[in-house]
Amino acid sequence: MANFASSIEIDGFIENLIAEDSANNDITTNSIINEDRECSAAIVIKNQGVLCGVHLAERVFMKIDSSTKVHTLFEDGARVSKGDVVLDVKGRARSILAGERISLNLMQHLSGISTLTAQFVDSVKSTKAVIIDTRKTLPGIRKFQKYAVTAGGGRNHRMNLSDGILIKDNHIHLSSIDGLSMHDIVMKAKENVPHSVQIEIEVETLEQLRDVMKADPDIILLDNMDIEMIRMAVEINNGKALLEASGGVNLNNVKEIAETGVDMISIGALTHSCEALDMSLNILITKTDAIKNMFLHEFPPSGLIKHYKDFEDFRDATKRTWDITRTKSNAPDGVDFWDDEIDIPEINRFIKTLPAE
Repeated sequence: MANFASSIEIDGFIENLIAEDSANNDITTNSIINEDRECSAAIVIKNQGVLCGVHLAERVFMKIDSSTKVHTLFEDGARVSKGDVVLDVKGRARSILAGERISLNLMQHLSGISTLTAQFVDSVKSTKAVIIDTRKTLPGIRKFQKYAVTAGGGRNHRMNLSDGILIKDNHIHLSSIDGLSMHDIVMKAKENVPHSVQIEIEVETLEQLRDVMKADPDIILLDNMDIEMIRMAVEINNGKALLEASGGVNLNNVKEIAETGVDMISIGALTHSCEALDMSLNILITKTDAIKNMFLHEFPPSGLIKHYKDFEDFRDATKRTWDITRTKSNAPDGVDFWDDEIDIPEINRFIKTLPAE
């Protein structure tokens, strides 16, 4: 993350998300969940994909409540499958629920980008072409979306307008009014920027390609050309400039485009049209709570008090009843068991609170 955003930027971004969701004033949770209630939870993957944003989610929970314990089990860029637990959270229930939607929104969206990017990257892996993104990003989260592209194995094009010269159709139309040819436009750009600045220009025809090649741009963008025209462009260019194919690229045609010999393929859909990777946050019920719940609902309180008089007797009972709790019959829908140890003293204290009759 450090290559794309500083800690200050990330913290500010997360603080804005928390404020947007009024996560510190969750009136639903605060009205029904006791302030001292603690719980554990896990973020679970529901479809195969490539993970991204796990440490952002971690920071969301920590920013809401610094006492929350977060354990990440996968790193960004990891390929994950249905059922994988990617993040464990333990702490105040109110804090965990307050951060649930923000964390999931981030991870689902960014993982959607990295997953789609990986699909394109996998499609062209037998060629020299690299998959790159564009500036067609959602307002305010470009750095994070472009980070997700790299997590999926893609590369970044310009981060912003100051990162390099990209002469597109509107620049060309305006310049042509002043009588400049494609060649002239590239030369004018070279005259007005340092030699270290990379210059790229968009062409739509082979005639334009031949014209701009005389001015030696660093990159030539082949805009919305069909496969045959791209092949001819590659042949005409003969390795002189880097070639970028753009426009109308999808998973069905990207390999054929890559096999023409272009160096880069830019895809706006990576950041503006990706499908979120489905995942959920599941509350985990502890073994201790499961046994308490079973005592409340499956044993008459009077019988409980009558039969469990000392620690040894109770310990034997928990061994027998644990087979029942493992079936998840006492857990609500969407709740899983946390793999922890049974707290015998806590259960003994709980028994003493039950009515004798």
